[in-house]
Amino acid sequence: MEVKPKGAPTITWAPAQAIVYARLFNTWLQHDPDAGEILSGMIEQRKRLNLIRSQTPVLPSRPGVIPIVAVQRGVSQELRDRLFTVRRHLTDQGIDEASQLQVYEVTLAGRLLPANGSH
Repeated sequence: MEVKPKGAPTITWAPAQAIVYARLFNTWLQHDPDAGEILSGMIEQRKRLNLIRSQTPVLPSRPGVIPIVAVQRGVSQELRDRLFTVRRHLTDQGIDEASQLQVYEVTLAGRLLPANGSH
């Protein structure tokens, strides 16, 4: 996940950044035999700290990685349009992760809301 404040001009390139991070994370999952155990440990740690409020997530045997961009709520339409233009271009270039990329707005309280205008 790549998180950007609402006025950051780098919002435009956030889809590419999120895809790079997703690829790195996916490479780790594929090559580290302890990756599943590490992730399960992180879930348990958050559970003990009461950071997981709902049902405890269950990891699949082969977890997948989805690139996500979260921009602070109130981002300008110009920056939003640029972000979606970059995502569309990456998709058109055959970058598989670009079509999977999810875009959210993040509130000051940390809630993720689907971004309107996802094209």
